[in-house]
Amino acid sequence: MRTRLFAVATILAGLFLVSSTARAQIETETGWYLTGDAAPAWHEGLNSQASGAIAAIQRKSFKSGVRLSAIAGYRYNTWIAGELETGFLYHGVWDNDRTGDAADLFRIPFMINVVATWRDDRIVTPYAGVGIGAMANILNGTLDIGATRLSGTSFDLALAYQGFVGLKFALGEHSEFNVNYKVVGSLGPEYSFGSPAGNVKLNFVKTLTHSFGFGWSYNF
Repeated sequence: MRTRLFAVATILAGLFLVSSTARAQIETETGWYLTGDAAPAWHEGLNSQASGAIAAIQRKSFKSGVRLSAIAGYRYNTWIAGELETGFLYHGVWDNDRTGDAADLFRIPFMINVVATWRDDRIVTPYAGVGIGAMANILNGTLDIGATRLSGTSFDLALAYQGFVGLKFALGEHSEFNVNYKVVGSLGPEYSFGSPAGNVKLNFVKTLTHSFGFGWSYNF
């Protein structure tokens, strides 16, 4: 444990040192940038509501997954930037009741973000932002809802939103490293499946994913 803490402290000290010498070179007022980041992700449990041939509500939980993001942004001034973001989120569904759940949830976000950055000659630059857009949701596999087994692949497009905060460390004249926390949500993705009882619509009501990650930016 002490070895890990020492390693983390050493990395952070190195970032502070590099950032203190590079920060002045990267303080441009306006301009384009590209960012990529990755993170382990945790999906909150939710109530799945089935309607149509069956009517039931069942709690579903998810395995730890992954979030990847690709962002193109433009700094309007020292403080405010706008971004277009896409990426990929993945989680498997836990077989909580050991009934045979074996499903995967794939999601692709399309977001417009507004980001506020506190650029005040700091060695470490904090930032925060919010975004809104759409989420392409793909649910594939087998799920048991009550006594009914649903199987197949279904797609739905839902309203999506997110919030995030982070810290940036300048690495040179054009590049920055960041650490971040992000929460991503979508409202009411609904999936359609066939079943022995007939067609079933499965609504996830609300989804929330939390992630702590890291990324790299290139400033033009």
